[in-house]
Amino acid sequence: MRISRRQTLAGLVALPALALAGRARAAASEVTLVEPFGAKSSTGDAATLLQGAMGRELGKTVTSRHIGGNAGGAALDFVFASRPDGSTLLVTQLLNPYADERPGDPAGATYRKMEGIARLTRPMSAALVVSHASPIGDWAAFEGRIREERLRVATNPSLLFALPLGMLEAEFGRRFDDVMASTRAEVIAALDEGRADVGFLPTISLLTADGRPPLRPILTFGGERNPWFEGVPTYREVGEGKRTAITGAIALFAPPATPPADRERVLQAVRAAGDDPEVRAAAAALRYPLEVDGPADLLETMDRNARVVRDMRPFLRG
Repeated sequence: MRISRRQTLAGLVALPALALAGRARAAASEVTLVEPFGAKSSTGDAATLLQGAMGRELGKTVTSRHIGGNAGGAALDFVFASRPDGSTLLVTQLLNPYADERPGDPAGATYRKMEGIARLTRPMSAALVVSHASPIGDWAAFEGRIREERLRVATNPSLLFALPLGMLEAEFGRRFDDVMASTRAEVIAALDEGRADVGFLPTISLLTADGRPPLRPILTFGGERNPWFEGVPTYREVGEGKRTAITGAIALFAPPATPPADRERVLQAVRAAGDDPEVRAAAAALRYPLEVDGPADLLETMDRNARVVRDMRPFLRG
């Protein structure tokens, strides 16, 4: 059979399209969990715990990728602009959406455009922490020091830390000097090296595999005492009438306009991963509060957080 010039040219034109289609199929065989705070953080641990079992359930390779910056905003921007096919997902802290204020975009509105897949943890709070060598051994010692001098705090713009920090500054009428620390490791280093006097970490980031906190918590900001930290009070107990508990959770989002079928596949995979015995054993070893709930629970948590942030806005720094 003779192949015409027109058929030959048509075949040559089709080759790049076939190559692009092949790359698209390859990309679709992979899923990336994008998280903003790095390894050994609350978001990094969630991605690491879930990715293997999710991959087995989806029949795809699931990897995690750290994109830091702007208190979670850089990771949000990346996933927001990604292909809406379930291949790129955001693992983030649920209070951070309300730090996302842009011109013409009310707080949290960008996250509201994302497709909520699941809440991945039980509620967690921030802890005010010191190094084991610090002379600030408890809340009473902290009160004494802050009334006498301006303290240095290892922190970052996450609302899980910014709101408690603002409340402490308002209560004592004294501003802290910030030592920027974006990750758990940076907070630990700032305190151990004496560059900061106190710091903030999520309570789940304080526990290691052997159960010994790398830093000493002196106060938590949840609704009740954390059972892992014996004798450590909550701010509700010591705050003289202040009753607001500040809690967050880790959640999974997909880009806007991700089709319902793709969202459902991801949800079923993350539910299966959350129930996987190996995953649960690994989470228990880390004392990580893994608990997978669906999009309705995620939206309920976001609504509660929006109310808390609205009420607490006066405590945020100008």
